Amino acid sequence: MKTLLELIESSPLLNSEKRHFKKGQILFHEDENCDAIYILEDGEVSISSYTLSGAEIVYNDVKAGEMFGNNLLFSSDNRFRGNVIGLKEGSIYIISKGKLIQALQSDQEFLELYLKTQSDFGKSLNAKLKILSFDKARDRLEFFLSMHQGEIAFKSISELARSLFLKRETLSRLLSQMEEEGKITRSKHQIKMETGI
Repeated sequence: MKTLLELIESSPLLNSEKRHFKKGQILFHEDENCDAIYILEDGEVSISSYTLSGAEIVYNDVKAGEMFGNNLLFSSDNRFRGNVIGLKEGSIYIISKGKLIQALQSDQEFLELYLKTQSDFGKSLNAKLKILSFDKARDRLEFFLSMHQGEIAFKSISELARSLFLKRETLSRLLSQMEEEGKITRSKHQIKMETGI
């Protein structure tokens, strides 16, 4: 089966509009209406907001080949929940509501892949909610490790901390402590659980 990006790039209907963005650029502002779905050709974006106390809340990091706006487009309240900001320079395909409906009705392969992507996002969202249900940083990390069969690879501590909704410093201290306890082994970009959770 083709990827979502491959289907978009091969469809004259779906790849008709594309926009380039720079690192640090705000593509959409919080509370702006979402009237399309957006698929990243390349680059990376973050959807984030701030609490009244100034703490950043990251709702989603979207990487090349992934989409956003799909959970807002048909909602009764289709406003973005946070600013959509370019983390790495790239381009997005913009698919209007009308074009999306037309493609879903006429292309069985696209329909199935779109529904699979929606379902996978729902599962990912449930996992994020489960992580957030743990108050303690250690519980969050242990649950995350159990989700990945006791072993995780990551690009940076900052990125892993974002996945766990923790501050980088908190996660760094926790990893050092668990390593000293013999609970985990750690290399530069990998953590492995040494004992059962």
